[in-house]
Amino acid sequence: MVVSSILLLFVLTAGNKQLLCNGLIAPDQVPHSLRQSIASKQASLPLHVFGSPISENDKNDIVPDFDSEEIFVITFPPITIAAAFLTYDDVAKLFDDFVVKASGRTFEFVDGGAELDSLLKPALTGPISGLVSILFSTIVATTIGKLFDRYEAMTMEVANILDDLQLLSLHTNFFPSKYKKSMRKLIRKFTANFKSACLDPSTSAELRQQLNDENQIILGDMMIQLHEFNQDGEVEKNDKAMDEAYERLNEVIKRRTNLENLYEACFPVWHYGSICILGLGICLIFLILTDKPALLMLGDFQLRLCWSILLGSFSMLTVTIVDLITPLQGGYKIRMEPHLIDEKQGYLDDDE
Repeated sequence: MVVSSILLLFVLTAGNKQLLCNGLIAPDQVPHSLRQSIASKQASLPLHVFGSPISENDKNDIVPDFDSEEIFVITFPPITIAAAFLTYDDVAKLFDDFVVKASGRTFEFVDGGAELDSLLKPALTGPISGLVSILFSTIVATTIGKLFDRYEAMTMEVANILDDLQLLSLHTNFFPSKYKKSMRKLIRKFTANFKSACLDPSTSAELRQQLNDENQIILGDMMIQLHEFNQDGEVEKNDKAMDEAYERLNEVIKRRTNLENLYEACFPVWHYGSICILGLGICLIFLILTDKPALLMLGDFQLRLCWSILLGSFSMLTVTIVDLITPLQGGYKIRMEPHLIDEKQGYLDDDE
């Protein structure tokens, strides 16, 4: 029922987006959730009135695009929960057959396995499940905490770099025309590359690397320009502006290096493999404790719910970690409001 409601909401939302694009619904007919997503996309965009045509450019601006990772994050948990609920009987039977064949058991329990359960339960619910649960929760808490701190640090570094570029551009107002124009040109080029590499999810990894390499060269050219201006004895200099320009450029270089270091993977592959193994261990403990014919027959619905909750929790944990690992895509991606980016670019378009 829950899954059906989610899917229905998704279909209705998608349908309303299409109607909005085609100019077939009024603003007061737009769902509140869609209005919020539109507002986060660009707060200054007006909603078109009923029947008014909308250009292709307006369609692209009004309707936010979902990348493949965001779709995965939204759809994977409900699909996993539904699949776990529907397939639990098959999984339980498959696990029971595996236990019978792997153990070589050729007899049936007269008491339905109650005696064996009384022997196994203290070990499974005591040191084994306790140790696995503690290790699992500790590693998961460390992983999510570290990845979220990395995401916040990257977002802050991007904002600070744009701030430093704005200040650097401001200080070039006190440069002679020759050096001012050359510095402004380099700053605009660096900013365009930086935005494509850090704020555009559609940029491929190969192109992102090329942009980063090009920006490394541009930073060197900026420093050369400042040195040449500083050593030019034929022009008048503003020492304060020169000192501030040097400081801002050094900050950009330092923050860009920090950003590249943060972008590197926080954990090795085996770290995530350990989380998967511990999660699998918790699932196996659940299957062992519920591997009783009477329980499977009398409490089938309750076991389905428990199994769905268990796998649903793991699926939400999975999408959270995957989303945090990729800071350029998904819900946890580096983003800035369009008007803030435009404001930071405000002094980059003046060549005078």
